Amino acid sequence: MRHAIACCKALAISALYLCIGDLTAQTEGVLERLQRYQERYNQWASRHTFVWEIEYSDTRNKAVLARELPNREEIRRAIEQSPDAVSTRVRLTIARTPELCMVMQEHISGDWPYQFKTKRAYLGKNWQSSETEIIYRDRRGIKVTVMPVRERKDSAIYDGVLTLPFVSMIYGAVFLAGTNPFTHLEVRCSQPPVWHLERTTPSQVWLKQSIHGIEDRLAIHPDGWVMEFERRIGSDFSRNVVLETIKRDGFVVPSKVAGEYQSHGVKGRLLARLVALKETEPLKIEYPLNAEVSDYRLMTAEQMCSDSKGELKRVRYLWKGNLPTLAELEQMHRAANPDPLRVPPPRQGARWLLYLPGILLIAIGVYLWWRSRR
Repeated sequence: MRHAIACCKALAISALYLCIGDLTAQTEGVLERLQRYQERYNQWASRHTFVWEIEYSDTRNKAVLARELPNREEIRRAIEQSPDAVSTRVRLTIARTPELCMVMQEHISGDWPYQFKTKRAYLGKNWQSSETEIIYRDRRGIKVTVMPVRERKDSAIYDGVLTLPFVSMIYGAVFLAGTNPFTHLEVRCSQPPVWHLERTTPSQVWLKQSIHGIEDRLAIHPDGWVMEFERRIGSDFSRNVVLETIKRDGFVVPSKVAGEYQSHGVKGRLLARLVALKETEPLKIEYPLNAEVSDYRLMTAEQMCSDSKGELKRVRYLWKGNLPTLAELEQMHRAANPDPLRVPPPRQGARWLLYLPGILLIAIGVYLWWRSRR
């Protein structure tokens, strides 16, 4: 009798281990299949241009904004003088190639905190550039900043270069530019996500990840294309949903995407419609001639992402139509700094902004709005 009971227990344990092993294999199989599709889709998307028309609107609780944003005089005045609601319509062009990507925003109608109607950002293999509108005593101009980034081995685009006025669309590059969600970076200093299988249904595969109080969930169709993303950080909430799709070259491409956002007194909604999709033509970096440039490419991406950067190796010059080579940049730096100028590093302890971009973006948005109304 004892032998029979022992045999039954052994069989039960063996069956349990077999079930666990089978479930693990199934889970790994599902993830591998989704990853293979997304790798192929990203490679296809990395040679295409996506043109979107985006409508964005938000409402703001100024009392909450004043309480939760940095306690600085210019921020307080910006909040007081900013509108209670914002509505804008822009055209977003994302032109991708394996070597160079361009993101261009063009104002169509509604609110716009800048004098210039077009803003451009570029992403090379190991650098990123962006432009900022600056105010001189008698005029406005463009300042270009060039930063080193970790080498992009899969032609990815960071969310950081897709930032629209007043809002950051988290995982926007996945929905609007075909970036692989398994290797996606939100900003140049962040790390790729680590997705785990949460549950499956006949129509969706749900993945999840949790880090530092951030709860992310991603829904992917069993065939491999991204359907929905949501993020929760306490009471803050962000969500993107694919409403319509088209088929191109065997891939399902989002053609209508809705987004909603709630954080720090701001509730925003976004609707993006794909108006053009084509193969990318040769790209050229275009900034206004003689725009001021601050170039940090003599530093490494690791140095720029470190909390203790030390001295910043910056080269300033005027834009003449092309990025200088690193050798030319080094010569320019030596000529301008016979005794290297110590440039004070940014304040420390701000890496939490990687996970809460909404605070900074709202502050910048209301501040630019206030400044443009002066």
